[in-house]
Amino acid sequence: MKTRITAVINHNGDEESLERTVKSVSGWVSNISVINPGRGQSRRNISGWLLGLNSGEEVSVPLKREIRTLFRVIPDKNNPDTYMIPVIRNVKDRWNLVCPGSSRLFLAGGSGKAGSLVNPIRDYIKHKSFPVIPKDGKIRRVVVIKLRGIGDTVLLTPLFLSLKKLFPGVLTDAVVQRESAVLLEGQKDIASAIFYEGFFKTLIKLRKKSYDLALVPQASFRSALLARLSGAKLLSVNNHNGRNYFSSVLVDKPQEYENAAERDLDCVRALGLKASFSKPNITVTAAERKKALALLRGLGVRENIKTVIINPSASKVNKMWPEKYFACFTDMVSAGKNVKVLLLADPSNTEAAAGTAALAKSRPVLLPLLRLRDVLGLLSIAGLYVGNDSGLSHAAAALGTPTITIVGPDESRIFHPYRQEDGHYLISKDRYCKPCWKKYCEGRECLEAVRPSDVYKEYLKWKR
Repeated sequence: MKTRITAVINHNGDEESLERTVKSVSGWVSNISVINPGRGQSRRNISGWLLGLNSGEEVSVPLKREIRTLFRVIPDKNNPDTYMIPVIRNVKDRWNLVCPGSSRLFLAGGSGKAGSLVNPIRDYIKHKSFPVIPKDGKIRRVVVIKLRGIGDTVLLTPLFLSLKKLFPGVLTDAVVQRESAVLLEGQKDIASAIFYEGFFKTLIKLRKKSYDLALVPQASFRSALLARLSGAKLLSVNNHNGRNYFSSVLVDKPQEYENAAERDLDCVRALGLKASFSKPNITVTAAERKKALALLRGLGVRENIKTVIINPSASKVNKMWPEKYFACFTDMVSAGKNVKVLLLADPSNTEAAAGTAALAKSRPVLLPLLRLRDVLGLLSIAGLYVGNDSGLSHAAAALGTPTITIVGPDESRIFHPYRQEDGHYLISKDRYCKPCWKKYCEGRECLEAVRPSDVYKEYLKWKR
């Protein structure tokens, strides 16, 4: 007998909250049932194990761990047909208990007998073993597919280094988004960066090569299918919140939070190999640094002055610290000696830098629109980079430039794998609704709670 789990979600009418819960639970249960109170719906037609949740609650990594632990010791039919699972909430970057029994897993109908679970939970209860990949040169060509943004591409670089160490002489191709491909220029650990230009055009490129292994970290169904059809003999696919489609090996979900670069390395660990985390790394050329210095001279910035580059933009509005706060922080920094503030303009959101410049009283330098490689050259010679949780924060850190990163709705332990000892400072204020996946939030409480004085304190640490 196979045991199924149905997530029963009480819908409170907020579609964004419902979407958050559905995304969180997808891939960890067999079915999802949404209950709309007052519409006469009944749970009587649902049998088996039910996980009760309210719309807006998240099935986080620790809660998923509870589910896995539970199903190693399922209550038998002689015990009460309920098993309490706590709802947890993020408080100061730690998942704390909200109320014991506020959520529960219980049995509705059936005999109460326990068997193996239906995919995908089954794989975390009944562990499988896979052969260790030998280091004798059989893995000659690898393709890594990650169709994400700039920051996610930067966080992918430790994986390339790990592959090079594990398989000396291996040729690694990276398939990334077009705007991210330029980040990989000069990477010694990869053979080529292939930018994604539509499913079939990209597939044709991949089919012309003979891959022994395809790795798909932070997978979607699209990227997993691309790997499956590439002709690679072995696939390691890791979708952190859902099914690992087409994967030849089992990629374990983490027991606790781990940073995004570590999650990418789990694709290698699933092969039975050791993969150690290393600092993300990207490179710029001497010519690009020289060009950046010439740009600063043209703007009247002397070489003996420390430059602080501020980027008020981000990929989503709800990740952006208010412009008025950036302007206030700019004035606080500009009041010091031998320092110059440069505002970086984002081509996809020029209003953020222009708005900050207009609000600032200290008349910071508003940089012209630059190509991404020119921005990297500028970051490589900067004294400090200050910005929201965005791709350029990761790029600056990967270039060895000190950073101050303001994290709003996301989980900092996942998306900030950097140490203060290395000059990377993090500011993240806890709120009951963190983390969230909203594209737009009217209140942005998690960012409004960060005051200019908070960021300036971190700036003084860097300055010392």
